[in-house]
Amino acid sequence: MIRRLEGLQFNRSPDLYDFIHDARRFAVSNRSIVEQAALQVYCSALVFAPEKSIVRETFEGYIPSWI
Repeated sequence: MIRRLEGLQFNRSPDLYDFIHDARRFAVSNRSIVEQAALQVYCSALVFAPEKSIVRETFEGYIPSWI
């Protein structure tokens, strides 16, 4: 699904393209973890995403304080 989104024309919103591209890298980088423990992966993967990752910056507020 992310690949389909990447293939769309984003002339009006290059930031959206950057977000989708970063989301794909995020998913690919964490694929093995997702396959093993899908329910636990969301917050954990965000913690280990690069600090300047668009996905991390967007969803950082959802990382529980106990992590």
